[in-house]
Amino acid sequence: MSNHKYNLELTIGLEDFQNSNYEEIIKTSKREDYTAYWTVLSTEAKKEIELGNEKKGKVLWLLSDICSLMLNPKSLQEPYSPYIVMVNGGKSVDSKDFTDNDIKFFEDIVDECNDFRLQARIADILWLIKKKKNIKHLELAVENYMKFPMDIDNFHKDSDKCIERAIRLIILSKRPIDNIQKFLLQVFTDSKLEDNFHCTHINDLLLIAKINIEDNLEVIEKLESFAEEFEIKGDHWRAREYNQSARTWFTRTNNTQNINRLTVKIAENFVGEANSRKDSQMVAAKFYENAIQEYRLVPTKDRAEYNVEDRLHEIYQLMVQSNQLATGELQLMQTDPIDISELISGAITRIKNKDIDKAIVSLANISRNSDFKRLKQSAEKHLGSSLSRLFGATYYSADSRVIAKTNGGLEQSGEDYELQLEAQIQQEYSIDIDLSIQGSIYPAFEQFLLEHTISKEYIISICLNSSIVPRDRAMLWAEGLYFGFENNFLVTTHLLIPQIEHLIRVLLKQAGVKTSVLEPTGIEMEKGLSTLIDEPKLEELISKNMIYEFKSLLTKSIGYNLRNNIAHGLSSYNTFFSAQAIYLWWFVLKLVVNNGHLIKTINEIKSEDKEES
Repeated sequence: MSNHKYNLELTIGLEDFQNSNYEEIIKTSKREDYTAYWTVLSTEAKKEIELGNEKKGKVLWLLSDICSLMLNPKSLQEPYSPYIVMVNGGKSVDSKDFTDNDIKFFEDIVDECNDFRLQARIADILWLIKKKKNIKHLELAVENYMKFPMDIDNFHKDSDKCIERAIRLIILSKRPIDNIQKFLLQVFTDSKLEDNFHCTHINDLLLIAKINIEDNLEVIEKLESFAEEFEIKGDHWRAREYNQSARTWFTRTNNTQNINRLTVKIAENFVGEANSRKDSQMVAAKFYENAIQEYRLVPTKDRAEYNVEDRLHEIYQLMVQSNQLATGELQLMQTDPIDISELISGAITRIKNKDIDKAIVSLANISRNSDFKRLKQSAEKHLGSSLSRLFGATYYSADSRVIAKTNGGLEQSGEDYELQLEAQIQQEYSIDIDLSIQGSIYPAFEQFLLEHTISKEYIISICLNSSIVPRDRAMLWAEGLYFGFENNFLVTTHLLIPQIEHLIRVLLKQAGVKTSVLEPTGIEMEKGLSTLIDEPKLEELISKNMIYEFKSLLTKSIGYNLRNNIAHGLSSYNTFFSAQAIYLWWFVLKLVVNNGHLIKTINEIKSEDKEES
């Protein structure tokens, strides 16, 4: 931890904790969650240090630090991570930063702490990082995690992750899990239809807690009942989620008949949503494709019972019709940025106090993509007024390899001039990206993380309902986007770049373009992205500007060349936390969000933006 906060050598104990007024400070928070605790405690800690009350300041800082940690309950080895990891390598407190004296302080106060959130976190951290485990700390953590409110208003603040953490701690320690199972079943029973997805979220915890479903068939009955209610309301998305939750239980018990029955329901749900999507034929085609993929899950031996083969043929024809009507729609789905501003405060304002749907749409549209027509005009103007083009130039890659050379001259044509022009375009493109990241994208991203905890299930849902994401690749796209929200752009680039290449290949194949080449040896090889993206037919499918941006980010040797550098092991560690890596993640997020089921939210935000302006 930073030694600028307080004197590391200063010793504090139980009496200092009791005199810290921590309970009254916490009560001043507008919300009851760890992020809010972190904010009010750190604010008061700074004040106390400035006033010379060093012991009280250190107590509040340690409580603040322990509240700042991000919990990932699915990880047993590293469930806690810093809340903020900066592009330059800086970060907020990590659980590994606590000193032996800090741990001693936490041990002294854990039994005396009167706030269940604080007590749960302190006990959990002690259980995690002390080499000599004390089962009392685990029990205390679980006991207090069970006190977290499970109502819909509080569930996604901290409760969902904390209850999951409690379940996994119980399972890890092989202790009885009956109490938490009964507790979750009661919450599940009390959940209402108007709570939307709340019932499915509790069901996810029941799955983790491994209840005996054969003794609790009412769980499946309620899931299917809610699915029917949402279907009647025309809410295909929620109906589908509830049917999928019910199907998961039958999958666990290997109940083939009910798996097939629900698979057909889910497939027809996709058809119903496709039929209702008059706003976008591209989105409709995506839902027809999803229906086909679902029907294909029905085993061949069982297909006759559900008339699957005939239905597959009918839905395929509907998908083809929608694809024909959707020609050129991809670029039309790109929305204008929402009140573009290079000022950080403007970007933050666009995210602040929005629900998660509006916040993610705002984040995805917080900045414009570069206009390469404008960049070319600017580059031509620069070269026309600069003496630099009179002289030869050598261009180097990040690892110091020479990748291009030019001779000088006055001519404004020819290979040398075109290479100089391209280099200037890429230079101005990099300035665009740096400004976008520093002025809008990253500040908006940090504000989003400050206000929202995004689940992988939420990202999966967006990907499954996005017209540009092939259904069989949705999990890969979702993982790539999700790790971006974890500030792990090393993983995002490795996952998303191949999916962009696959998307280009799919688009070209759908347009009848052969994407492979037959070698003299008789071996058929798929063309790489550098070749695919130069295919003229692609300009009929997506905008020229988007093609140029993909080239600049991924394949141009004189540009960022991310695809080739990463594929050939030429990228250093720093590459994966650079502006271009973050920008690539954001660019993919924008494409996925703007071509998905949040189109209604996009239009709402555009309307709000017009009213404000």
